[in-house]
Amino acid sequence: MSDRAAFGVAATALIAVLAVVSGSASGVAIRACSVHGLRFERHVASATYSVVVRALRRRERTCRRAREIAGVAARADLRGAAVPHRIRGFVVTLARPCGGCAPRTLVTARRASARVAFRLDGGA
Repeated sequence: MSDRAAFGVAATALIAVLAVVSGSASGVAIRACSVHGLRFERHVASATYSVVVRALRRRERTCRRAREIAGVAARADLRGAAVPHRIRGFVVTLARPCGGCAPRTLVTARRASARVAFRLDGGA
């Protein structure tokens, strides 16, 4: 085996080990939650605006809590209001899309080692 091939194998092994360690550091896996029913609409005159929650994931909390946080954020976004910086004790951060891009907002909520992450599509 050449030095270059050995380096490639070692680098791949190191990446795999780091992925396992970082993913299981808390001992709790990230789980997907259902987004069924997390679509919200607002009607203004003849226009209809909507926001839908997609890719809802959680770690160390129930799906019920994750769905509650996502619902609060989606309803605030639909109203055109600022999404609260804190929802049920979780600190919420948003990554807004660029101007002219599809209206997709990535949302992360953290509380100690617990984490909820999802995407909001659409908006007012």
